[in-house]
Amino acid sequence: MINNKFGNKLLNEIKKKKLTPKPKWHFLLKNYMIWGAGFTSLIIGGLAMSIIIYLLRYNDWNIYKQISNSLPGFILLTLPYFWVIFLAIFIFIIYYNFKHTKKGYRYSLPAILIISVISSILLGGLFFQIGLGKTIDNILGERAPFYDRIFNQHIRLWNVPEEGRLSGLVVAEPSVNEIILMDRESKQWQVFLQDARYPAELEIRVGQPIRLIGDQISDNEFLVKEVLLFGPGQGFFRRDGLRPMPNLLRPPGEFYFKENSRLRTGIEFPPLPLDKYPKFKEEFTKDLLEHKDKIQEIIKNNPDFIKHLKELNLDPEVLNQLLEE
Repeated sequence: MINNKFGNKLLNEIKKKKLTPKPKWHFLLKNYMIWGAGFTSLIIGGLAMSIIIYLLRYNDWNIYKQISNSLPGFILLTLPYFWVIFLAIFIFIIYYNFKHTKKGYRYSLPAILIISVISSILLGGLFFQIGLGKTIDNILGERAPFYDRIFNQHIRLWNVPEEGRLSGLVVAEPSVNEIILMDRESKQWQVFLQDARYPAELEIRVGQPIRLIGDQISDNEFLVKEVLLFGPGQGFFRRDGLRPMPNLLRPPGEFYFKENSRLRTGIEFPPLPLDKYPKFKEEFTKDLLEHKDKIQEIIKNNPDFIKHLKELNLDPEVLNQLLEE
């Protein structure tokens, strides 16, 4: 009797509220969306893991004492915290979505997390092998705000000459024992290379960013013990508007015609060392002439740009070529 009354009451409520069963496609779509979101999170987690592997792979483990007094201190100083947190967030999203699948309730939290972490590591390893970790790091280095503060704090660790670490751009044709380096603050360094160690694959040339280990011997002189290649962070030295110096770490003249170049806003740059370093001037001039059409486009939109070209003290015939239609 009670069951009949309850059944009748339930039927009346259904009729009253005009409730109808949801079609099967609704549940299928929801299920597909959950699986799709989980799969997307797994891919993103794998990409994050590939960057973590890339950063850790080239983390200068062999010279950690140049950066920190102890290995634990070095790890705490250089651990890619952003990417670890980013990965953790997407592993949680994977867990959340899997738990809401049709049979997800059967699996415990530890089991899902372990499977998610292992999957991210395997996928991240694959992405790292095909170069995605490096590619993403370079793209972020070129474009992401606060890259050196959030994504890769290692950049700042290599601009402390008083602690024996210096990085910057080679701006003059290197001699046997000496190069001229310009750091991120547009400061020029006379760098002495006698008895310095090099990687076998390194060929120092104009326009190349390098890292140096050694001793600061005066305000603008640095005695090198070891020259190192750049690993993670290469893209950072190709970005526009490096603060507080112009983007000399691109191909020499390229920052002059970038859409977001500070020259176009009227902000002055420190003078370029063209006359002092002939090889750098040669590369810079060549780059300007190769992009003559873009420079002329800028002049049409901003005639004041001509004065910036004249301030470079370019050879007269080069300046004429840049200005002639």
